[in-house]
Amino acid sequence: MLHLQKKEKKSKKKEKKTEEEAEAPKEETSGGDDGEPKRAQRATSNVFALFNQSQIQEFKEVCISRNVHTLLEISIFLETKF
Repeated sequence: MLHLQKKEKKSKKKEKKTEEEAEAPKEETSGGDDGEPKRAQRATSNVFALFNQSQIQEFKEVCISRNVHTLLEISIFLETKF
C-alpha cells in the first residue's frame, strides 16, 4: 500500500510539472547555446524611398563638406599646438 502511495505522488508531481511547462511561455533561443532570447523580426523600411534623388545627393554633399571642414579644423589645430 505504501509503495502505491509513493507512485501516486510521483505521478502527480510529473503531471504538475508538465502542466507548468505547458503553461509557461517558451523562450526562443538564437540557435546558440548562450540561451539569449531571439530578437523580434523587424519590418524593413526603405527610408530612401521617402526622398528624391536630388535630396539624397544634397545630404551626401553636406556630410562630405562637414567632414572635410572638420578635418581641416583638426589639421589647423594640430599645426598650432605642435
